[in-house]
Amino acid sequence: MHTAVCCRNNTYTSFTDCSVAQLRAWLAEPELTLWLDCPAPTLADFERIRQVFPFHALALEDVDHRHNRPKIEIYDQHYFVAFFAAGYNPTDDAVFVQPLYLFVGQNYLVSMHPDPIPQIAQTRTRWVSPNTAHHGKISLLLHNLLDAIVDDYFPIIDRFADQVELLEDQIFTHFDEQAIHTIFKLKRNLLHWRRVLAPQRDVLNVLLRRELNIVRSRDLTYYQDVYDHLVRVTEQVDTYRELLSSALDSYLSV
Repeated sequence: MHTAVCCRNNTYTSFTDCSVAQLRAWLAEPELTLWLDCPAPTLADFERIRQVFPFHALALEDVDHRHNRPKIEIYDQHYFVAFFAAGYNPTDDAVFVQPLYLFVGQNYLVSMHPDPIPQIAQTRTRWVSPNTAHHGKISLLLHNLLDAIVDDYFPIIDRFADQVELLEDQIFTHFDEQAIHTIFKLKRNLLHWRRVLAPQRDVLNVLLRRELNIVRSRDLTYYQDVYDHLVRVTEQVDTYRELLSSALDSYLSV
């Protein structure tokens, strides 16, 4: 079931399962801003979107086949963005990533995702808040969504910091032969996550170049801030990978 949120004259209205005719009518209003969210999109959702929006068949195919690498593609009037949220599963003691596919036009944002993404609900709540400062503009709506996703990377990094500290204790203070399994597991987790983080910086770089007049010049500072956060997280991931390599050398020496 998809959800649409419309902003007209700073007034927000939510709808579910909108018809093709209704979506077309909204898009025809130049002063209206539309956010259409499609969780776990069905064949009917794909067909509805094809009838309303000028999206390339290859971009929709990426969504349908769950393209597993971040990227951004530029079309005549919109961007197609594949971005990834991340979380930590304490049961498996591992990082997991969740794809989010975004079609970003001048007055609309279409988000599609196979799995629930908590940052979607968080951003929607902020967007419709009476205290919002962006007045329904797509430029800051997109920023708020990407910013919420990237901000939630930092608690995961903190968890890795705690695990590396515990691992050093297992090697140097109370030697534990099982520490080598932890080392390889953490290295594998960090490598898996870094494969997502690095190309997402390229996504932000393209948005900062403003090749389409969607990201407003006044909002570039906000996008730069998200880019800087991505760089920080990537650098910290690289730091912990180096520490784990050193820990492995120390383990073998001991």
